[in-house]
Amino acid sequence: MNIENLEFLKTQVMYAGFGDIPERDLVENIISGKKEFKIDYQKEFFGGKTFSAELNFRKSDTQDRYFFNSYDLSVQKEDGEILKQRFRVELGNTYTFREGVNMLEGRQVGKEHTTRSKEKYEAWSYIDFQDKDQFGNGKIKKLGSKNEFDLGKLLKEYPIKALQNEAEMATLESSLKKGNRQSTVFVDAVGKDVTRYVEVDARYKKLNVYDENQKPMLLSQKGSLEDNLAAGKKKAESQTQSRETENTPSPQQEQKRERKRKAQGV
Repeated sequence: MNIENLEFLKTQVMYAGFGDIPERDLVENIISGKKEFKIDYQKEFFGGKTFSAELNFRKSDTQDRYFFNSYDLSVQKEDGEILKQRFRVELGNTYTFREGVNMLEGRQVGKEHTTRSKEKYEAWSYIDFQDKDQFGNGKIKKLGSKNEFDLGKLLKEYPIKALQNEAEMATLESSLKKGNRQSTVFVDAVGKDVTRYVEVDARYKKLNVYDENQKPMLLSQKGSLEDNLAAGKKKAESQTQSRETENTPSPQQEQKRERKRKAQGV
């Protein structure tokens, strides 16, 4: 068996997000010597939704080695329809399994791509299910320069608590670029911490926001973190002042207490 080819395939599979596929599945197929082979893969996401992938390998016509060329991703929708999409494995342009899952869910992925001349560029991509190729795959489209935006700057338009911590913000940005619907903490208009889920809508340069049950929200509370923190601080100070006022006796109450102390000879 070609050990170098095995290691090459393991690396390809790992970087495409299928690193937990048993090595023996690759070994057995390489040893078989057949022209092409497939490996099935499944993973559960989003509260029970299962995504299936069929990894496609083919032997070179000119070399004694196999290549991981593509994977076919599928999921059963709530109405029973099976949604499928093929993702090609290309150096510098491969969408990982998790990114493919998110794109199949209708979200957008922001990542670095490489041109044939080895130049690198950033772009947000999505699947246009209304525009399909001859094989029934939705065409993967990249948003042009007019859709470019600064994700970090966009996040500052929302009252996200993680804005107070650079490391947490870097983690949040990385997750959103993978196309994830990511849980985070907002500070609402009265300074209270609330759980929210967010995803990037690069086409409209905004975040889609969902409540703690992942139901879509129309943000009446959109605002800066600083403003909402200030509102919360003001509310807390007001409540403290109110309690202090309640505990401070009025002049009449003080006079009554004084007469009582004199009557008791205190």
